[in-house]
Amino acid sequence: MLSLKLKQLRNKAGLTQQELADALNISRSTIAGYEAERKQPSYEMMVRLSRFFNVSTDYLLEAGLFEPKTYELISIYRLVIIDKLYEHGCLSTEMRKRLKECPVDTCVELLSAYISDVKGDMNSIHFCIKEHLGKLGEKLYHTLTKEQLDSLPYIRFDEIPINRVQSEIIEDIESLPFDEQKKIRDYITMYHKLNPSVAADEQLPTGTDNPK
Repeated sequence: MLSLKLKQLRNKAGLTQQELADALNISRSTIAGYEAERKQPSYEMMVRLSRFFNVSTDYLLEAGLFEPKTYELISIYRLVIIDKLYEHGCLSTEMRKRLKECPVDTCVELLSAYISDVKGDMNSIHFCIKEHLGKLGEKLYHTLTKEQLDSLPYIRFDEIPINRVQSEIIEDIESLPFDEQKKIRDYITMYHKLNPSVAADEQLPTGTDNPK
């Protein structure tokens, strides 16, 4: 819905209705009318709005509150997001349980509405996702041998001969899309460069190897 998206984009940019109106050289009442659904912008104004906020006109017109990529992220990390919202007291125990049990599409729709209405933008959710990927990467990093760390930039996670300690972590990582797995790989590689003396050779007994 255009009215909700315009308000969301304006809030994300930290602008008042008057400031946005001044930037577009129109009246504040016009912006207020768009946001209250009392007025509809012309095609020319839609183009100006899309350029000002650096989004597509299709995004402004389509029914969803976010870009498709954002919905994809919410879908992938919905359980992580639900737990984070619960930890911060934003969800009751009952609501947390219901969200985890409802169909994926319904869960994503409810979370998207919550993020839009309460959070205002995706910044906190992106931080939550980044934190989750970092923890996964750090957890795996401390179980990898020096040989595995050195080869990690050149092979996929499913090509690593893993042991029982690593299998559960790898399983969580492999459930993510390739782009998200790459973020974890980059994190581990960067961490290894900053801490070259740290390796798991002495932390895990080699006899626990259980190759896939």
